[in-house]
Amino acid sequence: IQLTPTHTHSPAPSATPTLTPTPEPAVALNCFTIESKLPDHATYAGTLILANPIAGPEDDLVLYNLQSGEETVFTQPGYQYPLVSPDRSMFAIENHIAKTLEVFSASGERIKILGWRDDWGRPAGWLDNQRIAITMYEPPAEGERNEKYPPDTTILNLFTGQSQVLLADYPNIDIANRTYLGHWGATVYDPSLTRVVYSDPSLNQLSLGITLYDILEQKKLVAIESMDPGYLPIWYADGSQFVVWASTEFFRVSVDGAVDRLTTLNPGFNPPEETRCNYLIDRGYTLSPDEEHLAFWLVVYDQNLHYSQFKVTLAILDIQTGQVTDTCIPAGHAYGSGNLFYPYPVWSPDGNSLVIAANYRPEQENRDLVLVDLEQQEAYRLPGNWLPAGWLSSKP
Repeated sequence: IQLTPTHTHSPAPSATPTLTPTPEPAVALNCFTIESKLPDHATYAGTLILANPIAGPEDDLVLYNLQSGEETVFTQPGYQYPLVSPDRSMFAIENHIAKTLEVFSASGERIKILGWRDDWGRPAGWLDNQRIAITMYEPPAEGERNEKYPPDTTILNLFTGQSQVLLADYPNIDIANRTYLGHWGATVYDPSLTRVVYSDPSLNQLSLGITLYDILEQKKLVAIESMDPGYLPIWYADGSQFVVWASTEFFRVSVDGAVDRLTTLNPGFNPPEETRCNYLIDRGYTLSPDEEHLAFWLVVYDQNLHYSQFKVTLAILDIQTGQVTDTCIPAGHAYGSGNLFYPYPVWSPDGNSLVIAANYRPEQENRDLVLVDLEQQEAYRLPGNWLPAGWLSSKP
């Protein structure tokens, strides 16, 4: 993907009398225009997993074929948390009413169905095309208000039924702040299950951190300070490294603990002193299939505004160059458990496009389903205002 910037911009600096002014990092602007529909000659392939923005008695989930326009509606209620396999050929999903864990193909054919265990909390993510991780659940002990934290993790082979439980008992793991790393709970494992990333409150008294731990050697490899460690570390498919947002920047960390800072969005940020923060991001960032780009919601910070008034737009990070490109497409929001959130950008199997929830027509309940073609640098509205949850491959 080669995004061509039209110009660059930097936010106006905040008043920070105790700091020497620092040159602001350039964020390239490449503003996309959103067309009202796909062109007749469009050749986008694959099947989108779309979730109902308002959970109801039916139509909770739809598979939308981009080539034919056909929809497969899951009328059975209770489906939630769809997770697409790394090869994009299938997805796993929990049905909390039927108490099942099910696997479906891109055409909507059920491949596998398993009973949901009482000590399972929610699906966390795939480790490969056979195994998924499940964050476990243990109800509150007598006299306690909350469930057990940090939760343990079940590793389940969906096709053999074999499973193992990994206990969350690593050195200095957070036990009080209830920090959840994306869908994963308190711990995120690499595919080999020899490394784990977890929230660690022992770095200093002012902030938490995230620690990379070698399970075989039983030692910490590296710790990164993070003012808000609730961002998901995303492991590469081969387990060689992961990317994560920590203390206002993106980092890449190797399996041996080498740390590479990927961005310089906030060069003047220096907690706990009075500091200047230019940009934040929303929690929903995703790694492209070729592992060369990150899609995320870029938040322009303004200390004079309420967070609900911040500008939030789709941005792309080129991991190799560190270049951040702002597409100027406003984020569309949704509500979950009563809280405002921005749905994750969803990558196409070839990594050239994204499907997002966008807010370019405020009269449409603050959300439209939009396909963003990064290669052609164009964007198109898709039917409905569903929340994107996955993009499956059309290949068998």
